[in-house]
Amino acid sequence: MSTQLMSIEQRQVQSLIDGADDQEKHVLEQEAMSLAVDLGHLVTNGLATASQKDTFHLAIEMLVRLEANKYRKGFWFRTKRRVQLTAMYLG
Repeated sequence: MSTQLMSIEQRQVQSLIDGADDQEKHVLEQEAMSLAVDLGHLVTNGLATASQKDTFHLAIEMLVRLEANKYRKGFWFRTKRRVQLTAMYLG
């Protein structure tokens, strides 16, 4: 995935979070966790399509940004956490 495309997706995820209240953020988090678990199994087993892989990565991005927003963390936290969550959901 190109850096430019990833940047657009990250901005869209952040925009969605910025416009959400606490209840909506909770729903976004639950949906992202569910997708990460379900699609993580497919990705791990090599059964995921390209669009499912993209959705998996967007779910991880949503979780990372929700957590960063909650704890008021920035770029470095998001970078490390993205790797941790990907490993967790693929493991």
